[in-house]
Amino acid sequence: MQKINITSADSGQTLIKFLSRYMKNAPKSFFYKMLRKKNIVLNGKKSDGTDMVKMGDEITLFLSDETIDKFREEEIKDVRTKRLNSYEKHVKKLYGDSDKTISTEDLEVLYEDDDVIFVNKPAGVLSQKADNADVSINEVIIDYVRENDELTATSVKPAICNRLDRNTSGVISAGKSITGLKALSYMFKARSVKKYYRTIVMGKCDRKGILEGRLYKDEENNKVTVEIVSSKESAADGNFFDAFGEGAANSEDTREFVPVKISIEPLFVSDSYSYLEIELITGKSHQIRAQLASIGNPVIGDFKYGNRNANMAFLEKQHGGALKGKIKPDMFLHAYKLVMPEIEELEERAESIKLKLKEIPDVSAAIRTGEIDEEDMNLAGVDWKKLEEISGWDIIAPLPDYFKRALEIIQAAK
Repeated sequence: MQKINITSADSGQTLIKFLSRYMKNAPKSFFYKMLRKKNIVLNGKKSDGTDMVKMGDEITLFLSDETIDKFREEEIKDVRTKRLNSYEKHVKKLYGDSDKTISTEDLEVLYEDDDVIFVNKPAGVLSQKADNADVSINEVIIDYVRENDELTATSVKPAICNRLDRNTSGVISAGKSITGLKALSYMFKARSVKKYYRTIVMGKCDRKGILEGRLYKDEENNKVTVEIVSSKESAADGNFFDAFGEGAANSEDTREFVPVKISIEPLFVSDSYSYLEIELITGKSHQIRAQLASIGNPVIGDFKYGNRNANMAFLEKQHGGALKGKIKPDMFLHAYKLVMPEIEELEERAESIKLKLKEIPDVSAAIRTGEIDEEDMNLAGVDWKKLEEISGWDIIAPLPDYFKRALEIIQAAK
């Protein structure tokens, strides 16, 4: 027999999901059979496995130690050293002999509680693994949580909920518990979180407004192009960009596209460079970089969408001479701020959905027919009170040092 006490990190998932994490080699049919026979009980009572477990609950396994051991994988091992060695190799590959590395000690935590964590991701670091050999900011967050003794064999591993391009720095959010993962995933999918970036671009960009376009993706070359559809200036004195008025995109283009939109606010402008704040209204891969390039203001240091010679000239000026092969060029795009939604509003909506669900005899059928949206189910399944601490917060990631130095250069050159 074995008793398991549910911690904060384990709460918010169904009993069957918890059991599947605890005994990873056991088929679900085994759990259902044991639940029916009351060989597995929740708080001393029979369960069908659909009950949501919460902190303080007790699960009793009336099973032999041999049976439990057979179905359990080894406890999570501390692989921090292995991961950090791999991570340092990864960074050296990016930066040559530079001593630029990141470890859990260097991780810049912007906010953290039992359910969520926000960190400032350095440029040159993947948000998530592209393949098994990669080490990303997600692995560093996992190691950080493990070092603080918050990760057990049954805990949900932290996972990031918003992604940034490798060479984009700034705010990354991750869920540390089922509650945190569900909440953040819902917020980003529902576009409840406002996302602001800071960037330095080539050329003069002195108008404030909204820029809409069509994004076309070239899968083979991992590149996108954007055609401008419309531009709306905040002031009522004309188009956002005179060269790109309403209907600039080719209406006869039959390629598949995704509508994209950003809001632009100039913070500093000269004839040669502009420092902008961008609100990412739709979030697509490479969107900001491609949209700004499409209006003649590519991000400095962006060799994919910008001009190589112009980039090299600026970066050599920043580094005080010709770039060495050992120095990785910087891209000046930084995810500066996330504005979190008011949790009370989400909580009220969740309660309304819960009341509606009580009146529906077959919820599964209602989801299949579209009567209930699956995202609404996710909304209703979150304990929003646990997220009240970040309600309406601005999560701000300070600019990297190289970014600050570049600002000094363009401001001095005006």
